[in-house]
Amino acid sequence: NFSLKKMYLLIKKNFNHFIALLLLSISYFSSLLIFGEIVINPHDNLDITTVYDHIVSRLINGHKESLNIFLSGNFKWYYLDEILYPINIFHLFLEDKSFYFFEEILKKILSYFAFYILAKKFIKNRFYISIGAIVFTSIINMNIAPVGYGLVAMPYLLYIFSFKSLKLKYFLLIFIIALNSSLPHDYLSLAALLPVAYFFQKNKNKALIIFYYFITLSTGIFISNSPLFFHFFSEVTIHRELFSVRVDFIESLKNLFALNGLNLFYFFLIT
Repeated sequence: NFSLKKMYLLIKKNFNHFIALLLLSISYFSSLLIFGEIVINPHDNLDITTVYDHIVSRLINGHKESLNIFLSGNFKWYYLDEILYPINIFHLFLEDKSFYFFEEILKKILSYFAFYILAKKFIKNRFYISIGAIVFTSIINMNIAPVGYGLVAMPYLLYIFSFKSLKLKYFLLIFIIALNSSLPHDYLSLAALLPVAYFFQKNKNKALIIFYYFITLSTGIFISNSPLFFHFFSEVTIHRELFSVRVDFIESLKNLFALNGLNLFYFFLIT
């Protein structure tokens, strides 16, 4: 009886989460019910993301010859933008399809709870918080899942700044998130948190704390995105012309600011 009571209280306390996650899963259940398979948006999923993930999986599992599939063997390892992301370790025991849905579902769950944790600091009504978290998660995953985990974790990173002091474990968490984040898609949005974080942080040394955050974030992102710099300084134009040295720098900067990540950040502040 005691165990049943504890389970009942647990379900009652987290009922809003169960409903929210169920709503976020409707697309999966409905497509399974109608088509017998999960329907996804093919753009940049089946023709790029899944293909590259397959090669990364093969490399991680020791099949170096897999690079020869592209460009008659002239394809370099650093053309795989996300090859150094720690999340790729899951390729060791997940096949391509499982890894795809694992990441997509993981990003939805993390973005939901990241927003929920931050919003709970300001709003007491759990229903309203869950609705906001669902909207935030839905917009981030509107077309395809985010490239990295920076946008996914953005609300939680802002929440961290509400503490008067940041312990080492939080800087480690920031570093891990940065290692799994995209330089062109996530970095500007995460850096844009700094002005808001300044007002969140109550410590008298908040400028120093924000500086440490920026260094930790930048170090992690630049390490995991180092392949971009290899082909930035090479003579090869890769699939994203944005990173080619032959593109005007000012124009590239404009393109970066026009990416969805920064727009989502402003939407997040309004929400």
